[in-house]
Amino acid sequence: MENITKEQYEDYEAVRVSGVTNMFAVGTVCDLSGLSRDEVKTIMKNYSALKEQFDEEQNFKDGDIVEFVSGHNKGKFGVVTKAYNDQGAGQPLEIKSGKCTSTYEEHEVVKKGEC
Repeated sequence: MENITKEQYEDYEAVRVSGVTNMFAVGTVCDLSGLSRDEVKTIMKNYSALKEQFDEEQNFKDGDIVEFVSGHNKGKFGVVTKAYNDQGAGQPLEIKSGKCTSTYEEHEVVKKGEC
C-alpha cells in the first residue's frame, strides 16, 4: 500500500463528508481534495484500514477544540462539552460554538484544531 498520510486521509474525508460528489467520480474528488488520482484510488482501496488507523487517533474528550467540516458551521471551531465515547463510531458530541451548545455527529467534525 502506498503510504497515505493522516492529512491526505482527512482531505479525502472532508470531500466524502461534504456530500458534494459521488466518491467514484475520482477526477472530481481529486479536484476537490487536491489529491492525486493514485492517492484517491489507494485511499478507496484501503479505506477501512485507513479509517481504523486514523479515526482511532480522533478520540474526542471534553474540552477538545474541534473544527467543523460540513453543514452551516463549516470552517468554524467549537469546544467539546460532552463526548459520548461509550457509543462507538460516529459518536455524538455535544459542542459549544459561540453562544450555542448543540449535539453533532462525529463525522461533522473532522479534526481537533486550534482557534
